[in-house]
Amino acid sequence: MTHGITSTCFPTPSTLHLPLSLIKACRHRVKSLNKHQCSCIRSSSGPACTHSLLNETATSKVGRVAHRDQFVCSGAVDTAKLLHLSRRELYSIAQDRGGNVLMDEQWSCKISQPKFRRRDRFTVSIEYSATVGRSSWPDAQRPVQLKAAKGVGGLMTIIDRAD
Repeated sequence: MTHGITSTCFPTPSTLHLPLSLIKACRHRVKSLNKHQCSCIRSSSGPACTHSLLNETATSKVGRVAHRDQFVCSGAVDTAKLLHLSRRELYSIAQDRGGNVLMDEQWSCKISQPKFRRRDRFTVSIEYSATVGRSSWPDAQRPVQLKAAKGVGGLMTIIDRAD
């Protein structure tokens, strides 16, 4: 008793004939999907630079510091805000080393979004480095080259932060 199911309903290797070119195209597409499982947005400040006011004043350099942050965000990515947070942490490290300004600043940002998981989650990696300096002028308290920062529009919620 077959309960109304015939063998012609389910294709078998003998009944399914696909062109070889279609099979190769499908295999190529699967391989490319496996290679590129996340889409990334990259941006950076470019070469190291100092805020203009500090370039014109007498400063003494103490040393170079670097900081790496990783954020998990939901909904969007406001790269400028994340850069402010990373820079604030770097400035705190600079103060611990006897400095009161950051010079020769440089940052890079990578925003990753998984293709096959939650589409509204983003992993953001920021690397920020600068030279610690001493100056009679106050620190600018803002990242350099913010116009180069690329993000994802919308309302951002920071879910996690790791140093």
